[in-house]
Amino acid sequence: MGSCGYVEYEQANVERATDGNLPSESWDLIFEVVDLADFVDTGEVMAAIVHQLQSDNTKVQIYALTVTPLLLMADLVVGSASKEL
Repeated sequence: MGSCGYVEYEQANVERATDGNLPSESWDLIFEVVDLADFVDTGEVMAAIVHQLQSDNTKVQIYALTVTPLLLMADLVVGSASKEL
């Protein structure tokens, strides 16, 4: 799967993890988004999250806000670890 395929897959994962039909946060889906973000540009994932933040559905917005700090923390950890190498 090329880089473009990962981006599309990650965007779909963001949509699933922030689905307003979920009864509550799906931590499995949230961590899948964070884990797979290592394989794509974090900016692409954040673009998908920003899109979800613009939803009219409040639950979608809240779920997107739940993913955001975890994604940013993971990016900082991976970024600092790669600098040490």
